[in-house]
Amino acid sequence: MEPFAKASREKIHAVLLAGLRDADLRPGDRRLRYVLTPRLGRKVLRDAYLPAIAELTPAEVLDLGADTGHLGAGDAVANLAALHEDRLLRPGEYALVLNAGAGFTWSCLVVGAGD
Repeated sequence: MEPFAKASREKIHAVLLAGLRDADLRPGDRRLRYVLTPRLGRKVLRDAYLPAIAELTPAEVLDLGADTGHLGAGDAVANLAALHEDRLLRPGEYALVLNAGAGFTWSCLVVGAGD
């Protein structure tokens, strides 16, 4: 688990920072409201994702997978749908939507609510 946690931490940092940079945001930006995690098991989230996220941003972490479990590539789409349907973002706020895929791939979407 240790090599996986180390690789995950590095990749999570890389995709979060790249997404923030591309969106012209900083990790501590007050407009950054949420970080949504992939819908993975609690142990993986606890051991790999949550510490890596906490090292970079104080934004609230949302794990929306309790009812669905892991949906593979559908994790990001389901999280985007929840952001929209539940109107979780107010105008001017942003969320980071993390995803993980087969072959040890990581990605980050930055989404915002219009003003």
